[in-house]
Amino acid sequence: MMVFAGILIILILFYVYTFIKQKKRSRKQSNAVEEFKRTYRKHNLQKKSEEFDGYTKFITKYNSSVDFVEKEDFIKEATETDEQEKPKKKQLQF
Repeated sequence: MMVFAGILIILILFYVYTFIKQKKRSRKQSNAVEEFKRTYRKHNLQKKSEEFDGYTKFITKYNSSVDFVEKEDFIKEATETDEQEKPKKKQLQF
């Protein structure tokens, strides 16, 4: 009877040992995934903040805060810029 109880105790201890070992392995695997996600997010956050260092906002006529422009004003402004950009015709000299 003592031998049977001893074998039973050894089997129970072996089962508990393997159960705890499996739990530790599964935690390491899930922790590795979580750690990767944390480092990936940290890497992405640093990348985004680097893009905006030293960024200054410039307001031009194309990205001004005006939401709506009347058609007549738009055409007038477009024709004025066209006239300014056109080079003057040069006459040929012989």
